[in-house]
Amino acid sequence: MVRSWCPWWAEATRRRFLGHVTAVCDARWGGCTVDEEAGTVDVPALNMVLGLRNVAAACRGEPEHQWRLYVYSFASVADDNRPDKVEAKLANIAEVVDELRIRVVTAAHTRGQDVAGYPLPAGLSAALAVDVGGGLAYVTRDRIDKWGSDEQELLDIAAINTVHAVPLEERSPANLARGAPPAIRASMNLAGRWTCFEGRSLFATGHLLAPSPALEGLGDKGAIISMPDASTLLACPVNAGAGAEFLRSAGAMLSAGMVRNAVAPNPISANAIWLRPDGSLEGFAEQQAAGYRVIPSEELKDLVGWPNTTVAPAPDANRAAPRQIDFL
Repeated sequence: MVRSWCPWWAEATRRRFLGHVTAVCDARWGGCTVDEEAGTVDVPALNMVLGLRNVAAACRGEPEHQWRLYVYSFASVADDNRPDKVEAKLANIAEVVDELRIRVVTAAHTRGQDVAGYPLPAGLSAALAVDVGGGLAYVTRDRIDKWGSDEQELLDIAAINTVHAVPLEERSPANLARGAPPAIRASMNLAGRWTCFEGRSLFATGHLLAPSPALEGLGDKGAIISMPDASTLLACPVNAGAGAEFLRSAGAMLSAGMVRNAVAPNPISANAIWLRPDGSLEGFAEQQAAGYRVIPSEELKDLVGWPNTTVAPAPDANRAAPRQIDFL
């Protein structure tokens, strides 16, 4: 039976991966309990339940003899982020102010926590966090009260820190298909005018939330931004009168973002936002069960000269059957 946290693996492969996880955790911490259905490992010595989706996604495109190395790295990061260590690090705002970061998240990332931040279009949110070296700790409003700090002031500091600490570099869109099945890689539509940026960090998406040199000047009316995983931003320029060319480019970018979101470690969302030149944001596309629903504002339609047409369907990340992108 396929599991939602690693749908790319059949049962036998998944269990071999879990064998590596169990061996490393038992050796390092003296015992663990793996939940195969949920994709987690409970480590009593850490007082933590660790999700396995990210390390599984990292292993997916690698030879099996290297999986143990990825699991060792995963365990090392978990050790560095033990609750007692994180709590000690976050006790004093002066100790972490330079490590404050901001990132884009979905409700699933912060469920059960009153994390400082604010809502964004397309079902996304901005969240305040601390870079704890290979991991992150979200900053709750209760903690801000204990610090005696102002939430908005910390969010502003975090936005500036993020842009300076996490540079974005342009990458080939072909890299987005790493780990996808060969049929999907072959069917991906990478045509059109759009750019793939990568920041080697859990906080690259924070560039959407502050003046970012990488995202400025992409189009005379801004850009459509998708953040399929924590280190990737896709940007399709919005230019006046672009019409059908814009539609083709946006459709290709959304298609690639959907695949990347399904196969990458640290997934965020396949949804997309219009970043205007003044930094204001508007929802552009939201992923649904059958694909995308794209509802541009009348302002955007008028700007680009919205044609009465559709785009090629997007590939599913785990099978060759198409998914529809509906432009309304």
